[in-house]
Amino acid sequence: MSRPSFTKPVGSTVNFKIPPDWFITISALSRKNYRQGVFVNTDIPDTSVFFISPPGEQGPIKDIAEGQPTFPIEPRDEPVTLTVSAYYSEGAAAVSAKNFLKPQYASSKLDVQFSAKSPTASAEIPDYVTFFIFVEDTPDSAQVLIYFPSVITIHVVKINPNPIPPPPPSNVIKPYNPVLDLPRPSKFENYLKLDAAKGTAAYAAIKPLDLIVITDGVPNDPPEFELTQVLVKIGQRIKSGPHHPNSLGAQFVQIGSDPAAAVNLPKLLQADTGHIVDSVPYKGPGSISPDKLERILLGGLHPNIRAQQII
Repeated sequence: MSRPSFTKPVGSTVNFKIPPDWFITISALSRKNYRQGVFVNTDIPDTSVFFISPPGEQGPIKDIAEGQPTFPIEPRDEPVTLTVSAYYSEGAAAVSAKNFLKPQYASSKLDVQFSAKSPTASAEIPDYVTFFIFVEDTPDSAQVLIYFPSVITIHVVKINPNPIPPPPPSNVIKPYNPVLDLPRPSKFENYLKLDAAKGTAAYAAIKPLDLIVITDGVPNDPPEFELTQVLVKIGQRIKSGPHHPNSLGAQFVQIGSDPAAAVNLPKLLQADTGHIVDSVPYKGPGSISPDKLERILLGGLHPNIRAQQII
């Protein structure tokens, strides 16, 4: 997986490469009373920022356009390149932003350090990298103590591009996640392998997909994901393509005595799904036998096992 990186600084400039799906926050801090500037250019059209500190002030440096101490860049689908340059002026006269970019105001050198998420940190903590850019204005020839009169920070956080899942229904055991009932976007390419492989030698190597759904209730999906219609569309897609009718099966297993589930699950078998659906009703505690377990595991894909009527 690609991670944020930077190239070796050249004078007062350094480049950063930020991969897709990382949130970027840029800020700068002045530690001297003279005027300091930080210009950040990007390869995003019309996206740049210029932080300039007024003389006589230390602390967070605000950008000259919005007067804000931070500059955020939202996550993007493509990598982002940042070019960071530092400037300073010890003179009393004001310097315009345009003139500040002249080489005569460039700082001497940069020192880049960073911290990142520990490999042992909890998976719940988002991946992050924080770059610290220490700016030195005085040239080495001056032979004075290095002070780093300004510091630039670039904080990047990896975001999850998938939608935030809705809260679980109130009548289910946490941490049930209804989004898990749907194909995960990051794995959707797996659902396309069947179409891509048709007519090739790789087709025979693709295993059937057996979906086992454990439930005790009626579907509560939004209209666009109404269960019966989704299953009908899937069955039609398989039927219209050159795929084996047993390439996919959905087994619905009732694990409780909800009377609504007992009525609704058999209706799935009556829908025109192309025989990809099977349903095993609830028969009370202790009703699981080896034969019934085989029916649950294989009945969705094998009509001959389904026909044994082991429930």
